[in-house]
Amino acid sequence: MGIQDVLEKLEKEDSEQREKNLPKEVRNRSLTRDSGKFLAMLCRMVNAKIIVEIGTSVGYSTIWLAMAAKSTGGMVITYDIDPKKVEKARDNLQEAKLDGVVTFILGDVSDLPETINLAFFDQEKKDYLRHFKLLFPHIRKGGVIVADNVISHQEELQDYIGHVRSRPECNSIQIPLGKGLEVTYRLRKDELDAFWQEPLIISGRKSSQTFPNAFFQTKLCILELDKQADY
Repeated sequence: MGIQDVLEKLEKEDSEQREKNLPKEVRNRSLTRDSGKFLAMLCRMVNAKIIVEIGTSVGYSTIWLAMAAKSTGGMVITYDIDPKKVEKARDNLQEAKLDGVVTFILGDVSDLPETINLAFFDQEKKDYLRHFKLLFPHIRKGGVIVADNVISHQEELQDYIGHVRSRPECNSIQIPLGKGLEVTYRLRKDELDAFWQEPLIISGRKSSQTFPNAFFQTKLCILELDKQADY
């Protein structure tokens, strides 16, 4: 079974579980394909070598991260507290032949690598802010934290969104893909006093938020135009 076969299998499972209105505790609760593509492209953009995921579930998003890690020569460290889902994720990554670049950790976040290039949050919403504060000292300057569900669970994540957008050493913006992604960029030293202040345009709409790096700004727009590309 190839990577696309595994992705399609998990997408079908997720759709069927939602149609049956199963409890969220037993659903895959995967991000959307567009969000997965964006995540993989973002990993490649920043040439991420160390990728941390919080909220493995059955490994759908892990596959997108692992594809990128394989191309950058990196690795993915993924955490989840549900043993049954971690077991399923291991099987899915093995089927996709990507398990060689992934380390699975059953339990809460601990023993973080010294430097993280990109982190992805898709865990319980109440833990986003706690995990951000835990991971942020490990995020390299020029690194990124991506949080899923910021549109679908906007009210629950107000504290998180407010926190990441108020930090002077960060710039953060919402990307309207899937259930909403908050992309938080840790400024490099030379960028702290050199913000790029023009509005970001995504999907034809101007945003009042700004991004600090013209190169990164352009890349984000390219990603939006290229999001239909196959991987």
